[in-house]
Amino acid sequence: MRKLFLLLAILCTVSAAKADEGMWLLKELNKENEARMQELGFTFPMNRLYDEQKSSLKDAVVIFGGGCSGVAVSKRGLIFTN
Repeated sequence: MRKLFLLLAILCTVSAAKADEGMWLLKELNKENEARMQELGFTFPMNRLYDEQKSSLKDAVVIFGGGCSGVAVSKRGLIFTN
């Protein structure tokens, strides 16, 4: 009985899960991605997220030597790392 309950619980959980293509490379964002992101509630202007010529959010990401990354969060150089 316990195994049956566990199997049903797993099946219900898995069947309710919905995968969505949610990871996009910044330089490959296009109008289709922008529209979908806005449907999901994203309100940040896309040109402020990634712009090759101007300053944008992409410039806040820093990479340290061995592949570690972080993000610059202040004008004075405060960096959060992972």
